[in-house]
Amino acid sequence: MISDRPKKDKADYLHSSVRAALSVIPGIGSLALEIFSAVFEAPIAKRRINWIEELAFGLKNLEGRFEEISIDKLSENPAVISVALKASQTAIRNHQKEKLEMLKNAVLNSALQSAPEEDIQELFLQYIDTITISQFIILQIKNDPNSYYEKLGYKADRNTTSRDILTASLPEWDAKKHLYFLFTEDLHSKGLLSTSELKLGQSTVGRFAAQTTDLGREFIKYISDPTKSNEKSGQTR
Repeated sequence: MISDRPKKDKADYLHSSVRAALSVIPGIGSLALEIFSAVFEAPIAKRRINWIEELAFGLKNLEGRFEEISIDKLSENPAVISVALKASQTAIRNHQKEKLEMLKNAVLNSALQSAPEEDIQELFLQYIDTITISQFIILQIKNDPNSYYEKLGYKADRNTTSRDILTASLPEWDAKKHLYFLFTEDLHSKGLLSTSELKLGQSTVGRFAAQTTDLGREFIKYISDPTKSNEKSGQTR
């Protein structure tokens, strides 16, 4: 018979192990345990609560926009539950709001009929966990340089250069340029970009061409808010 007791994740085991190790330190065990509890327990609990609240709100919003999606049906979908559990483990380890938003959107998109196949979703969840925020910015720039530049309040014209867009989009360009080159090569090796070069490709005067692959575009869609990028639909996965 399968137990109904929820299983501990890696964070739970690590937390228990650290507490146990600290408690047996001669002379300072109780003090170390008190410090550990004061510094880590409350923030960890807060992260869990905030994540659960954000995810619950997102699922409720999704239910209101897609007619056949219901919370009850989602609870019977093992693929969605698996994505939610994996995303939750990553979310507890992160403080960056951009990644938390991507993780939430991944769970929401996993419930839709348009969700990628399960192997691809597994890959995308790994990417969210390991790719840096700067890499996400580079990926967005490479996907639609012109729109990203305009979102920053600029307008590309015949005098706009690749450097103009990159320096406006990436902080500390001159100091971190070598890192941005490495980030771009990594995105290319992951199959998300069609080129390992950081420089943008120009299609026509004042316009820059997309340099994302099909997988890269699918990844961007997967980490984007489906209530904004998808029209109201009556379909579920």
